[in-house]
This record gives sequence, C-alpha cells and structure tokens, in this order.
Amino acid sequence: LSELCQSSLSLGRLDQYLLPLFMAETTGQKGALEDFFRKLNRYGDAACAINVGGCDAAGRDQFNLLSALLLDTVCALRLPSPLLAARLHDGIPAAVLDRLTSPDLVRLGQPTFYGEIPCREALLERGVPEADVDRWCANSCMGLYMPGEEICDMWGGVVNMLTAMELTLTRGTTFQGKPPIPLRTRARRDYASIEDVLETLASYVDELAAYVVERNRRATQVQAAERPNPFLSALTRDCAERGLDRAGGGARYHTVIIEAFGLINAADALVALDRVVFRDRSVTLAEVTGALERNFVGANALRHEL
Repeated sequence: LSELCQSSLSLGRLDQYLLPLFMAETTGQKGALEDFFRKLNRYGDAACAINVGGCDAAGRDQFNLLSALLLDTVCALRLPSPLLAARLHDGIPAAVLDRLTSPDLVRLGQPTFYGEIPCREALLERGVPEADVDRWCANSCMGLYMPGEEICDMWGGVVNMLTAMELTLTRGTTFQGKPPIPLRTRARRDYASIEDVLETLASYVDELAAYVVERNRRATQVQAAERPNPFLSALTRDCAERGLDRAGGGARYHTVIIEAFGLINAADALVALDRVVFRDRSVTLAEVTGALERNFVGANALRHEL
C-alpha cells in the first residue's frame, strides 16, 4: 500500500510475493482467491490494483501459475475490482500475451497494459537507482511507484485550467468574482494574437500550480504531525531508520501528483478563440468574453460559431 489516500489499494506484484505460499498449499487456492477478490471489490472506491507478469532484473519473464489463476479468477467473478496491470516486455511469450488479451478479459475492460522498459526509464528519471528499478509497480491510478519504499500522493492537488482561462480573459477575475488567492500576473486588456493569450494563460497556470503545491506541502506536514500512520511507516523502507512517519520524510520516495483538470476544454477554447477572434476576426475577444459571462444568453449565433 503506497497511496497517501486510504480509499484505494495498490497490492503490487501479488503473483510474485504470494507464489511461495501458493505453491506450498495444494488445495483451496481458487476459493481463497475468489473470497479475497470479493473483499477487495467491497473496499473503498473499488480501485485495487494487482500487477501481473513482467520481467525480473535479468529480463526473464515472470508470468507464472499464480498469474494465470489471477486472470481466471477475474474472468470467473466479473467484478469491477481488482484492476489488473499487465506488464509487457520484448521477451513475453506469445502464449502469455494471448492470455492477457483473451476476449474474456477484454470484454471486462481488463487488463491495463504497461511497457516494462518505458516504465523503468520513467522511474530512473525520477531518481530511482538502476539496481532497484525492476521492483517498480503500477498503482490503482495508473501511477508508477516503488512498493514498500514510497508514499504516493496521487491526488496531491488539482489545477483547474478553465479557471486560468477565465483569469486570462477577464483580466485577473473570474465569472464568479475575484479569486480568493492573491495573484501577481496581470492579464492584458488587448491580445494581438493567440500567442499573447497563451503567454498570460501559462503565467496564471504557473501561479495556480505553485499555490496548490504549497497547500499540499502544508497538508502533508499536518498529516505527519497529527495523523501519523505508525503501522504503514514501519512497513515502509527507511522510516524506522530515520525515525519519521512515512508522510513526514521517512519514506525513501515521496511522489506528489498535481492534476490539470479541464485541459481538453481549455485546448478546445483556445482553438476556437484563435479561429474566430484572431484568424477570421468575425468577433472580438470582448464579445466572446461577454457572451461567456452571460452563459450565451442572447448570443446563440456566437455559441454555434464557437
């Protein structure tokens, strides 16, 4: 379990670390696994991730009998959770790839697929040593993490791109009024090109992101000080040696994800503005902004043009 949020689970390479127990027990594995999956499906937001297959540090394929039983159990129960994260690599046997892409799984929207080598390369760029990177896993939000060594704040903060768009078009306010946080960027009264709009938009996004990052830093400090987790910290590498909670600097790796919400909507808006305002010049930017503030009341023609 690596997430800071406790509403989802990342169980990592279940088919690897439970394989010795699976091989030692000769009966009842199928029923026990089905019971376990039913419990996972009732937990939190039903976003429990289990990695399947992949390769070891030497490139040897790791799909095994327990991996196959995990696939069979998912097909038999047809539950929303757990989520399977299939790890692909150049040396994967054709028979294994056929199992992972069987119609029984695909009809369920399972599994999600990860390139073993590109994922390792991404973690290397994050600073994970090459000698350790083969231990990586995918979590329930399709993020990459180091199991047992990391605390991962997948919902560390959200930047609303449409808020940044409103600030850009309305000279530092929003359609709901003045923003509740101080901002240094000053939007221009007139934009000569879409590039000018993009420059101001980028400045607002930078400020909003910096604000979200700082709020996350403070919230994490409160988490460590007032709501520590001694149990998970004891199971997370380096926490005991450092004498710190996993959220307070104890974990070897601490990843925070800042999401950009409304990114596609903002991109669509920029394309529309570029066309009607700066290329066709059929309307002014002030006319577009005014129509947006009125939710297009009395501006149906412009709504259709955009």
